[in-house]
Amino acid sequence: MTISDLEGEQMAVGPWAMKTVSGYPADEVISSIQKCIRRGMSDETLFFVTEANASGLGAWVWRRLMITASEDVGLADPQAAVIVNSLYQISLVLLAHAKTVKKVGDKTLWPSLMLLEAAWYLSRAPKSRELADAECTLIITRHHGELVPVADWAKDQHTASGRAMGRGGLHFGDPSFGKDGGAWIENHVEIDGDVWFKRFYKVWPPVPYSGRGLL
Repeated sequence: MTISDLEGEQMAVGPWAMKTVSGYPADEVISSIQKCIRRGMSDETLFFVTEANASGLGAWVWRRLMITASEDVGLADPQAAVIVNSLYQISLVLLAHAKTVKKVGDKTLWPSLMLLEAAWYLSRAPKSRELADAECTLIITRHHGELVPVADWAKDQHTASGRAMGRGGLHFGDPSFGKDGGAWIENHVEIDGDVWFKRFYKVWPPVPYSGRGLL
């Protein structure tokens, strides 16, 4: 979507001011798609997606589905965004290899099955607006000056302040620092017995040289 497209959407001009093939206001059809997905109304979702695509608004539907995958499904099903994007990529391939691309006016008719599958999946998926709510909350609180301080453990060799304190690779990787070390990870999952972790600390500390930033 170009800047002019975004401006058109905001100003209700261009394709957003048009009527669909059945006479619906185009902006109401796009809005209905997302609202029906939120409510799990899969049949109605498929209807409005079909209406939009038949009216040459398939690209706008894809954009809305991509947003919906994160805004309304989000953490409840992190694979939703992957699935929607994969179906979108398949559509691009099919369009690129189509002998003739069907048009509505000057707009492309997108392969319908991928659009319908993506929309159906989102409508049936579990939902969570936790990240959308987090974004809005953080925008408001930052506006009011509620800031999170930078912790001391973030000031390591990768920052100017850390280097000014003489912190290098030894500080970063030394296990004696525990949670205060830059390499500390929470929710650690052991993989194959963490063989390389054990080997690493058998040879720790490194031979003093700076070629790979270990000092």
